[in-house]
Amino acid sequence: MVGLLEAAQPIAGWIYAPAFDHLYCGAFNWGLFQRSGNHPLAPLIPSPPASPSPTFCPMLMGYKDQRRYGQAITQFIPGTQFDCMGSFGLKVMRVLSGQAGLYVYLNGRVKLWDTTGPLALAKMAGLICCDLNGEPLQFTANALNPQTLAHHQPIVIGWPEYVAALRSPLQQAVALVRSKTN
Repeated sequence: MVGLLEAAQPIAGWIYAPAFDHLYCGAFNWGLFQRSGNHPLAPLIPSPPASPSPTFCPMLMGYKDQRRYGQAITQFIPGTQFDCMGSFGLKVMRVLSGQAGLYVYLNGRVKLWDTTGPLALAKMAGLICCDLNGEPLQFTANALNPQTLAHHQPIVIGWPEYVAALRSPLQQAVALVRSKTN
């Protein structure tokens, strides 16, 4: 994954999945593209999933986050179906393609170089990229761990409808788990 920041915001990104020989790329003022194998670049068309409901709510989380927060999240968001596969970038691409409505990253270890490219593509696709409080993700020095360049903020990436409906229940679930471990 490669990304470009301008004025502390992601503006371009490239994600390559070697196992699938698939490239996703784009930049503001260029558009979104994908390439599979030796085929030429083709437009990448974002596709939202069906609306979340009490029986349908596809969400991506890493294994560690799912183990720690999954049970609490399903208490606050009935119908949640968790899935986890691949890298940060591939999870973002699954949201962009409509295979999930939301990707939530809570464990605070993802690095700047893993997020810049995928978040640029997500923003170009019209996805919301924020923290659990709805604040925009920051890419400034004070928003990152100076030794590891890991983000301090929890990360929520999703279709506007999913973020609007699920951010508050996610906050409640995370607060419940953290209150039990503190």
